[in-house]
Amino acid sequence: MKKIIGILLLATSFSVIAVDGYKDIYIDKDKDIIIHGMLCGDDLNDLSQFQPSSVYTNTPDVEKGTYYFKSPYGEFSLTFNTTANELIMVRGLLQNGQTSKDDMVKKLCIVKYAEGLPPGVAKYVQQKVIKAGDKDLELYEAVSGSPAIGKGQY
Repeated sequence: MKKIIGILLLATSFSVIAVDGYKDIYIDKDKDIIIHGMLCGDDLNDLSQFQPSSVYTNTPDVEKGTYYFKSPYGEFSLTFNTTANELIMVRGLLQNGQTSKDDMVKKLCIVKYAEGLPPGVAKYVQQKVIKAGDKDLELYEAVSGSPAIGKGQY
């Protein structure tokens, strides 16, 4: 476990915490949707404080860009940026109409599974594929919110 944490630390610098705005990414519900489970937090030296999170995509990997979703708690955007380590991305969270990068809540997120991840981490860093048209999507949306299919459309 210490080996994998060391690898994560060596390849990830907090200088990348500044998340820039990127392309808007919308979900096509006529295609398969992949729910990417991840863990996000501030300090890779303390994985115990990382929290589970997720994002909907149509791609096998979380892409650099901004994803939108709506939940009973409001509208949110998640902007992801790459790091030197493909397992780690920087995520900036904006909520309820915020648009300034200064308002972003920035976290490091473990977005990909790799051999050697501690079991407590690996169980969250998974993917769930929802086939196009599958009614299970409604169940996930009830828990995690609805992904945007276009600007302001959920």
